[in-house]
Amino acid sequence: MKILRLKFLNINSLAGEWSIDFTAQAFNEGLFLICGPTGAGKSSVLDAILLALYGRTVRQDISQSANEVMTRNTGECFSEIEFTSRCKTYRARWEQRRAHNKPNGNLQVEKHSLFDVSENKDISENRRGQTGKKVSEAIGLTFDQFIRTVLLAQGQFDLFLKANDNDRSAILEQATGTEQFSQIGMSIFANFQKARDAANTARTHRDSIATMTDEALDELKKARSEKTSTEERTSKIIKDCQTELAWLKRRDELHASRETIKKDLEQNERDEMEQNPFLEKLATAEKARSLDLQHRDLEHAWQSLDRATKERLEREKTLENATAAYGKAVPAAQEAAKKFDEAKKLREEAKPRIDEARRLDKLLAAETEKYYAAKTAHESTIERIAKLAEDIAEAEKKRGECQEKMSAAESFRSAEKGVSAPERFAKEKLFVNIEIIKKADAENKKMEARILTLEAESKKLGMVFEEVKKEHDLRHEDLEKALEDAREKQRLADKIKSLEKHRADLVKGRPCPLCGATEHPYAVLGDIPTIDEATSEVKKAEGNRKALENKLTDAHDSLTAAEKTQREAEKRLEASSRKNASIITAVEKELASLAEMTNNLRENIEMRKGEKLELEKAVAEGETNLRELKNTVEETQKLRDGTGVEDPEELDRETQRKYDAGLKKAQDCKNAMNSAKIAEDSARVELRKSQTAENTAKDKHEEENAKFQKLLDRLKFADVAEWGSARWDDAQIEETRTRRDELRTRKTQLETLQKKNFDEISEHEKQTLSERDPETVAAELDASEKALTELMADIADIEAGLKIDEAARRKRQRLEGELAKLEAETAKWNSLNRWLGGANGEQFKRYAQGITLRKLLTMANPHLAKITNGRYRMEWSVDANGDTAGAKRGEFLLPLIVDSEQGDERRPVSNLSGGETFQVSLALALGLSSMAGGGLKIDSLFLDEGFGTLDGEALGMALDTLSNIQRDGKLIGVISHIGEVRERIRVQIQASPIGGGRSMLSGAGVQS
Repeated sequence: MKILRLKFLNINSLAGEWSIDFTAQAFNEGLFLICGPTGAGKSSVLDAILLALYGRTVRQDISQSANEVMTRNTGECFSEIEFTSRCKTYRARWEQRRAHNKPNGNLQVEKHSLFDVSENKDISENRRGQTGKKVSEAIGLTFDQFIRTVLLAQGQFDLFLKANDNDRSAILEQATGTEQFSQIGMSIFANFQKARDAANTARTHRDSIATMTDEALDELKKARSEKTSTEERTSKIIKDCQTELAWLKRRDELHASRETIKKDLEQNERDEMEQNPFLEKLATAEKARSLDLQHRDLEHAWQSLDRATKERLEREKTLENATAAYGKAVPAAQEAAKKFDEAKKLREEAKPRIDEARRLDKLLAAETEKYYAAKTAHESTIERIAKLAEDIAEAEKKRGECQEKMSAAESFRSAEKGVSAPERFAKEKLFVNIEIIKKADAENKKMEARILTLEAESKKLGMVFEEVKKEHDLRHEDLEKALEDAREKQRLADKIKSLEKHRADLVKGRPCPLCGATEHPYAVLGDIPTIDEATSEVKKAEGNRKALENKLTDAHDSLTAAEKTQREAEKRLEASSRKNASIITAVEKELASLAEMTNNLRENIEMRKGEKLELEKAVAEGETNLRELKNTVEETQKLRDGTGVEDPEELDRETQRKYDAGLKKAQDCKNAMNSAKIAEDSARVELRKSQTAENTAKDKHEEENAKFQKLLDRLKFADVAEWGSARWDDAQIEETRTRRDELRTRKTQLETLQKKNFDEISEHEKQTLSERDPETVAAELDASEKALTELMADIADIEAGLKIDEAARRKRQRLEGELAKLEAETAKWNSLNRWLGGANGEQFKRYAQGITLRKLLTMANPHLAKITNGRYRMEWSVDANGDTAGAKRGEFLLPLIVDSEQGDERRPVSNLSGGETFQVSLALALGLSSMAGGGLKIDSLFLDEGFGTLDGEALGMALDTLSNIQRDGKLIGVISHIGEVRERIRVQIQASPIGGGRSMLSGAGVQS
């Protein structure tokens, strides 16, 4: 991944739009510096890079409710970056605005986009926060990985070196992504518990399943066989009884059916006799229904004649009304045309006067506006002259006050110590600071004298301490020997006292039974040293030694106290001098500010005086112009009054209204007259059509009536009335026909059933299956069925017991197989858990972090060797007990520093100096850059600060290391304000404050 170009607007103190082209020729050297004083905006360049890529920064919060990145008092900001990654070019852009681009407007939703330049397509995500994920996919780095590989934060690894083991573990997880190993360890432990619990559950389940013994199973099977045989015999008896009973039942049913059929035939014959009169009338009705179609045609002809007559009468009335309406419309149209001509003439006469009045009104308004505008400007100029006079007087007053304050301050500074500041300035900060400086100078002089006195006392006490020390050195061995002799004498007295009963047995010249000596110096009681004497000598010797040591300690304490008092006095003098220097600087700045303000006021006064003279000339010219404009307005007003039109718009509207009304009335009346004429002609045509239709309908009716009379005569009906009384409707005819057909069909069916019944009775009686009565057979069947039910229940109970036992045996066998699998699974997870598991995952996590730390040291040591000229390397190892070799408790994940110049002595990182700590941190950061990038090629690298702890030689080695890295094709940016770094790195981008909390960029590749 390599950054090509960066463009941004209003980011932190860098107000306005800026761009940096990292492909410029100046960056061919690979190593460049972003420099400038603290707070000038050096790190804002890194913020712009992170914003464009991920829509966030390390330092500031950004949302729709807060944006700490946008430059104050601006309404928008953006950042755009172009970069290459994996042989493709991308352009990412982030932006946010305030409402209407106003500095006080509400923040709007930020926009984030990603464009694939290589394929010329937008690959942004519409959902908020998703474009950052697309950028991560394109680069191959998440936000956290990016700030560890491209933007290296040295402070994080300084924290890594100084943290406790738990915190160091968390930092290593965050830095290298090994947090999943603790999750894996916990997962292994959880899977082990889960497998163990599952095996225990399966074992309990298996043991809870009970099965029958083999003896009980055999007895149950034997009972089932006996009851099954009895069941088969009983089932045969039941089947025979059912057959016999069915035959008897069928015989009785056939005889009963024969009687029923006979009765139904007799009833059907009676029904036919009752229906005969209706069948005779049905024939006449069917003959009358044959004339229905001809009668319907006659009815239609009569209805058509009636409608035609009514329509003719209506058309005659319509023609009469239309003729009357046309007679009224003609005179109305003539009157409306006359009134329209009068309104048209009035409109044409008023038009010229209206146009002239309008023209003069516009001219008068324009001239009046010019007059009042000139008058307002004239009055404003007069007010401006007065305001300038006041401003000049106020500026003169302020300049005098500044000059007076400067003179008073200089006089007060040069005055003697006891002289007070002028009363009117006494409380101002400038004079208070001058007073503080004077008092501080006096106090510093006293303090310097005090320090000289303390130095003399310290020298004197030092001499006393040296004398006491010499005395201690001379007498110390003697006092120690005297104390040891006294203690030996005390031990001897104790031993002699313990042998008191043996002294009585001693004989002079004979060997002692205990030690064999022939001399017995302590045999006589007077020669024996007493314990009290020995103890007294020990206390005396210890007192002498203690007194000497106390004398030495007192002398040392006095000397230490004097030196401490002297150092504290020197520190107070140094602090007072620094404070006094800062106050002196503040006084000098304020005096310089007063001088600058005086010069500015003098220039301002001269400028305002010149402006006042110019305005006074403009006032004189304005008065002449006002008079000319006033005359023009009065002349235009006279011309307007001469038109005789009071309100041209009202006159225009009135004449137009009359014109429009007359025109509309004339058109409406003319249209009404034409419509009346058309209606009269149309009514006359429609009347002629209705008369023709009426004659046609009358002829049709007469023709249909003659046809129907002929048909009545042919069918022997005297007239229409007789035909109508003989005619039945459809329901009556259909009902009678249906009844007739039902009786005929019923008779045929009953005769067929009667023959079939005779045949069935004859065939059934040939079989003769039983001579018993049905009640006896039914009783035997009922008893057999009850016995069979009991047998089947017993057999079902036995079958259920056998099935339950068989199912239990199969289930137990299946659970045995499952238990074997679960026990094998438990053994596997138990083995993993013993080596890698744990309730909190620490065991596997530490193992993985150890591997990760070794890999990190492998990547970092070449950098550390270059930075330290081969002196240092980092080493980490674990012994069989899992402890880092030579490490204290809580330093498991901390490397040791091997010093080749001290015989490969291993030093803990806690013994490193500040510069050495930075060197190790930089090496770790560069190693981590290679690790966190994985297989991704990182061609852009930024280091933010951290060089202030290095001496000149170490700084040179660190920069040489960075130069070696950039020779591999990397573009490396260093951010620092250290002067030596600026001298070593030639290609630079400068961030410079320009006042008001804002800064500017300049240097290689920068454009604004």
